[in-house]
Amino acid sequence: MNINPKLLKDVNEQLTLLNNKLDNKTNKGILLYTNSNIGTAFNPQTLNFNDTYSYYDIIIAQDGAILKTCRVFAGDTSVDYLLENNLNGFIRTRTVKVYSNKLVFGNGIFYLTYSNGTDNNSQCIPYKIIGYK
Repeated sequence: MNINPKLLKDVNEQLTLLNNKLDNKTNKGILLYTNSNIGTAFNPQTLNFNDTYSYYDIIIAQDGAILKTCRVFAGDTSVDYLLENNLNGFIRTRTVKVYSNKLVFGNGIFYLTYSNGTDNNSQCIPYKIIGYK
């Protein structure tokens, strides 16, 4: 199959222009917070930000290891988000209330069984938070 080199060049140029337009419209995240000590307890607290955001990615750590990312959206503050992980058969959680300019973290909870949760602020520790407009 022969492809006209000029046509291929034109198509590549158009794709490059389209990609540049998409990059300019892409919502790039802004790193808002980094916890440099993920091996220690994270007590309930409020993290305030100098600007407003539509949603956040919260990267959580457990036992000193980075585990997963949870995406949370600003808006309905009557409901808390539940950050959770299931590691080695045990459930760990932490609530977070999401506002456009702050995140309010609750206690970490460790569940030995589904109905036996105890406060433990070494659970679901926020490692990094990225905000999106």
